[in-house]
Amino acid sequence: MAVALVRMQVEIDRAEPANCRAVSEAMRAEALQPLLQIRPFRPFRAQRRGRTERHQGEQTDRGAQALTAGEAARELFASVAQLLICPSKINRSIMPESKSSDHLSERRPGDTHSAARLRVLVLGASGFIGRRVVQSLAASDWAMPVAASHRTALDLPIAVEAVQLDARRASAVQDALRGAAGVVNCITGDAATIIAGARALFAACARLTPPPRVVHLSTMMVYGTATGTVDETAPLKGDWDDYSRAKAEVEHMSRACPAVVHLRPGIVYGPGSPIWVARIGRWLLQHRLGDLSEAGLGFCNLVHVDDVVQAILQALRMPGIEGEAFNLAAPAAPTWNEYFRQFAAALGTPLFPISRLRLQFEQHILAPPLKIAEILSRIWNFGWRPPDPIRPWLMRLCGQRLRLDARKAERMLGIQWTPLDRGLRDSAAWFLGQTNSNKLNNPRL
Repeated sequence: MAVALVRMQVEIDRAEPANCRAVSEAMRAEALQPLLQIRPFRPFRAQRRGRTERHQGEQTDRGAQALTAGEAARELFASVAQLLICPSKINRSIMPESKSSDHLSERRPGDTHSAARLRVLVLGASGFIGRRVVQSLAASDWAMPVAASHRTALDLPIAVEAVQLDARRASAVQDALRGAAGVVNCITGDAATIIAGARALFAACARLTPPPRVVHLSTMMVYGTATGTVDETAPLKGDWDDYSRAKAEVEHMSRACPAVVHLRPGIVYGPGSPIWVARIGRWLLQHRLGDLSEAGLGFCNLVHVDDVVQAILQALRMPGIEGEAFNLAAPAAPTWNEYFRQFAAALGTPLFPISRLRLQFEQHILAPPLKIAEILSRIWNFGWRPPDPIRPWLMRLCGQRLRLDARKAERMLGIQWTPLDRGLRDSAAWFLGQTNSNKLNNPRL
């Protein structure tokens, strides 16, 4: 009975809102006060006294030492009453069901609590954002991620369920979706891959009843060559390049799938970012990027990867937002020149002005052979990394004066943005750590 009462109290604590627990405990104290007049529970008192008396060589009467059944019941009931008034005094080691949220975050698929967690399929789980989504879902107390990728093995730092599939085949996606409450589409690649993957996903969801919540990771590039301040009601022009057109087409295609939520992030940076941290960092250290003067006055719509993941998790759980789209970018976007300046400072390297002639040389003379060397280095192991080519699309982006309005995400999803100085500091620390590690592993780099 006592154990049942304690278990009941644990369930009450789980269900009660935090601001009601003080009132509930006061009411329990008043109701159970008469029980506290009973002597506190000391189940081993007689045994300890008996051992002491035997040690002294005195004859003792075991019957007189032992607690009567009535005494034991009264004392046990008094102890339970004390615990009901002060639940914080419950011994957690004998009540494993009452683990805190910190312990819940350590659960893994296959444990006894997994059945209560929602399965969420993550497509593109091997990518920069997909990996972070999988890790955050696994660390939550409500979701169990299923990491899906076309790769035979996922290099993830945690043990999660993983499936290998061709995301362009609707039947394969449908099989992976069985029993899933949600799916996150983080698939990247060329235009054909993006469109084929989205078409297969929407077709698979249409065959399921009820359809799972779909969170589609789109991009700010769906707005194409738009300028000025842009919110989610702006037309999806998709006229920037093939990638931009493909992403816009996917959003138009999704209208046949009512359970989709679109997220349109800007420049996603943070530790692990292969382009906006690693590649930009190498160019800054090589002094191939710097103050671009007029060419760098476009707006850099930065958003930290943790903020993107926060938005994805909210979009999976928030009711009534099917069909909505959300821009994701921190407020007060800096110019690209300012981004380069702050990141260079975090890296501890000086920033030099880069002339227009130098930029033309990088884009049109150096870029083609460097791109060929980059491709060949993936085929043959040269033992060294060729310099990254600076492509014309980057210079176009640095001059685009488009500013994302992301107030809708703040209002509806409750997003709190990572401060830029902290994000750049963490990014620089990760990048420098990676750079130093590569130098130690390969002195020729």
